[in-house]
Amino acid sequence: MKKYAHVEGGVVTNMSNWDGETPFDPGPGITMVLADGESEAQIGATYDGTFNYVAPDPEPDTRPCDEKRAS
Repeated sequence: MKKYAHVEGGVVTNMSNWDGETPFDPGPGITMVLADGESEAQIGATYDGTFNYVAPDPEPDTRPCDEKRAS
């Protein structure tokens, strides 16, 4: 099995293992792109012939200071 990215509108929306031969329909508008060995191929990455993943900024910790200190 090989790793494939489900690309929809230039964005990776899912990842799956597939042999590349068994009939499989990922749905309308989704292109399966071989992603074996591509470290940037992750859900949320963009794809324009190459994969580019930028990690989203973490959500800010909005807990009060005393809760932060207690943890």
